[in-house]
Amino acid sequence: MKTIKWLLFHEPAELFIRTAEHFEKELNRRTGNAFNFEILELSDYERKYHGGKQCDPLTELKAGRVQMSQIY
Repeated sequence: MKTIKWLLFHEPAELFIRTAEHFEKELNRRTGNAFNFEILELSDYERKYHGGKQCDPLTELKAGRVQMSQIY
């Protein structure tokens, strides 16, 4: 199973969380549960992976530490 980190950078996060969860369910329905999503708001991502320090979502994407995002 492939894990995909999805960094939610856009507000309001609740709308995007529901959309991301729905996308995960639909993708797994079509692929036989081939993916696991770690859906994180920016503050949660920074806390978990950067010791609470701010980070740039584009840098995280370019470095491959995050596989999906949507930004302004």
